[in-house]
Amino acid sequence: MSPIGFLEEKLQKGHTVLLDGATGTELEHRGVPMNSAAWSVEAVYSHPDVVQDIHEDYIRAGVDVITVNSFSMGRHMFISAGLADDFRQLNRSAVELAIRARDRTATAPVAIAGSIAPTTITPHPKGGGKPF
Repeated sequence: MSPIGFLEEKLQKGHTVLLDGATGTELEHRGVPMNSAAWSVEAVYSHPDVVQDIHEDYIRAGVDVITVNSFSMGRHMFISAGLADDFRQLNRSAVELAIRARDRTATAPVAIAGSIAPTTITPHPKGGGKPF
């Protein structure tokens, strides 16, 4: 059964679907610098092993869905970081890392989802926000 079919079946039965956590936060926790205007984008090139390790750790923890390290990979983020020419390749590489992690680690179906930030401003619970 495909990972998507697996998710549909779980949801139809009223079961919980478990997603991974904040990849960018985990990248920072593991020492990956977030200096770019595109935040975690450069980790796909500079620290691909760490990105893949994070996916693998979430899979080992039992998630049903891993999220591609693509949160800050909208075209607008690439433009502001001066990476517009790398848009397609970085997105492809991020997906490939997730697929590789699933292929190496999963013992049960695991779906792969994308994530794209709608803006370059992070919301703040007290209002306002700050640019990445």
